[in-house]
Amino acid sequence: MNRCFILSVICLLYILPTTAQSKYSIYKIEGEAFIKGDSGWRPLQKRSVVSATDLLNMKEGRVCILDNTSNRIFYSIHSGQQSVARIVSDAKKQADRITGTMNEQIRKSVQAGDNSYSYQTHGVSHRGQDGNMTTTAVYTSLCRAIANRGTTIEEPQQIFLQKVALEENTFCFTVCNDSETPLYINILRLSESHHQPQLCFNLGYTYDEPYMLIPAHKAVRIDHFVFVEDSEEEVEYLLFGLTEAFDTPELQMLFDSAPATLPNADKPHPLLFAPLK
Repeated sequence: MNRCFILSVICLLYILPTTAQSKYSIYKIEGEAFIKGDSGWRPLQKRSVVSATDLLNMKEGRVCILDNTSNRIFYSIHSGQQSVARIVSDAKKQADRITGTMNEQIRKSVQAGDNSYSYQTHGVSHRGQDGNMTTTAVYTSLCRAIANRGTTIEEPQQIFLQKVALEENTFCFTVCNDSETPLYINILRLSESHHQPQLCFNLGYTYDEPYMLIPAHKAVRIDHFVFVEDSEEEVEYLLFGLTEAFDTPELQMLFDSAPATLPNADKPHPLLFAPLK
């Protein structure tokens, strides 16, 4: 089976600007919540800046924390006293579990209907197999796509990205896969305020599957990843997909460790470009 790497260049969208230097801030409070300061507990205020070590106490309801780097928001899952870092960590683990369950359901559905399709996951480096060739090849391809974005190439479009408006200036993404096979996908967030591209679906290893799978001929609303919009900053989103699994944390680490330049030694996956429908 030919390896197919499909990349969709997305038009400009807008994101809430980072007004504070801190990584986190309080985006929304539902119910009653407090923060511990030098003089004891005080009511938690919306839009206040918080650090990862700050201790919060949710008497009832929940708190919504904004990550000012990715513009992703995290909802508290449990009541009682928790640090900001713990709230974010628990929310990330929950998103990992939801994604892992989605992946498993898609695999079972494909296997039940078509036993001829084999999922290729050998490129995922955290499994201790033969290196991370798929992930580094994806990185190479994405670096080329970033450098050449805006170039018009006439190719059949097979994946599409839509933004779905939610409450209070938040949104999630819907990804449509019109290809013949399931695809492993993610979305790059490109902005001038952050020099390194950010992966919107920053999956971890909670479910031992640091990737997201979208079934063939389906549109999937990914509402367990929620972001903030209404920005003065111009942001581009780059949707990409391929038939082999890649390691999301490893891919983000490659972007974080160096500018988005093309590595000479890595062979890229073949790319197909498509504009937002």
